[in-house]
Amino acid sequence: MNTFKVRRRLAAILLGAVCAGIAILGVAVLSAAHQSSHVTTVAGASTDADIIWS
Repeated sequence: MNTFKVRRRLAAILLGAVCAGIAILGVAVLSAAHQSSHVTTVAGASTDADIIWS
């Protein structure tokens, strides 16, 4: 039972680290997208759609 608890704790820590890594990567991609002109058109398209719908 003890090894199962340790494995569960390690799995939770690993999962949290992976989620944090994905979040950091997502923020980095978003900040890069704001600086890049190619991806800004995708973000601009969504804001244009919001303006059209409103």
